[in-house]
Amino acid sequence: AIGRPWLTLGFDAFSRMPWGMYLSFDHPSAVSLMMMFRHGVLLKNAVERYSTKHEWQAFGIPKTVIVDNGKEFHSNHFADLCALLHTTILYRPRHTPRFGGLIERAFGSLDMRLIHSLVGNTKTMKDVRHKSHNPKDVARLTIAELHEILTVYFTDIYPHLKHRGLDNRTPMQRWNEGLDLSGFPASPSDVAQFMVELLPAATRTMSRQGISYENILYYHSSLAKLVGQELSIKWDPWDFSHLYVWLAHSKEWVETFCHEPEAMKMTRMEYRIVKELLTVNDEPIDENSIRNGWSRINGIQARAGREKDKLSQKKKRHGASTNLNLGQRPSPGTAAAVPQKWDDEWDAPAVAGLPAL
Repeated sequence: AIGRPWLTLGFDAFSRMPWGMYLSFDHPSAVSLMMMFRHGVLLKNAVERYSTKHEWQAFGIPKTVIVDNGKEFHSNHFADLCALLHTTILYRPRHTPRFGGLIERAFGSLDMRLIHSLVGNTKTMKDVRHKSHNPKDVARLTIAELHEILTVYFTDIYPHLKHRGLDNRTPMQRWNEGLDLSGFPASPSDVAQFMVELLPAATRTMSRQGISYENILYYHSSLAKLVGQELSIKWDPWDFSHLYVWLAHSKEWVETFCHEPEAMKMTRMEYRIVKELLTVNDEPIDENSIRNGWSRINGIQARAGREKDKLSQKKKRHGASTNLNLGQRPSPGTAAAVPQKWDDEWDAPAVAGLPAL
């Protein structure tokens, strides 16, 4: 177990439809908000990516966003983001938790219907007297698998459940009513430019070797004449193999790659793990050591995948042997053998009228 993930969610207040989400091992921050906004504004293409039965319907630029008073909501990054989208920010009154009932209820419903059913959930740690196991010992989901599970839940289950706050209508029905009232929400005209604009920003000085960010060098031929200048950059939390540099004279973002982009495709969380590995082993943190460390971690992940496959095969064999023994009645005075319950897979909660996941 390499960490506990954080989920950032955005909901449409009118319909209670899930609008955007961002899942990562990084603590909530302005970066989390920017990535959640990017996911919320753009089309999700859930059917194409995850073969869901329904499409993730909610999308578009919000006219107003209601937030609490967390420090990430008062950051310059968040203010610039909302100014870019022409979105008005409304802050909840302090010390009035009732104003956050909508999002709190959404998280509570998510916990009850899904999260507390997943392998490795921490609900058992809430009551020490009834603690049955340590979640770290049974955690097997990767961040990608959890992201897929959440996507299926927010497309094929949650929007089709009757909601008491909507007079027992479903969020999907309410969303369609909203479209009839106000039309489709606004969307960016240039999606590629929009995706760059919503990336987190930083400033770096151009050297003869290139731009150094997080001990990785990036270079582009168009930057050769800018040596010594401080440049604005945009970095991608999902892919450290490239970043974007702002060219003031041409007023455009130029995509800039590191020396070996294919070998450096990692997320911010994966880069942090590589950096911790190098620090523990007292290795220098440079591009070569980062690349080698990432290669070693990929090998560990591959072995873990093979172990998971072996466990799945063992479960199937165990199930087959149990089925063969079901017809054998126990002899008098002996207790029937209780089959061992394997919990390495998530069983979706049953929902009336919906297909099983």
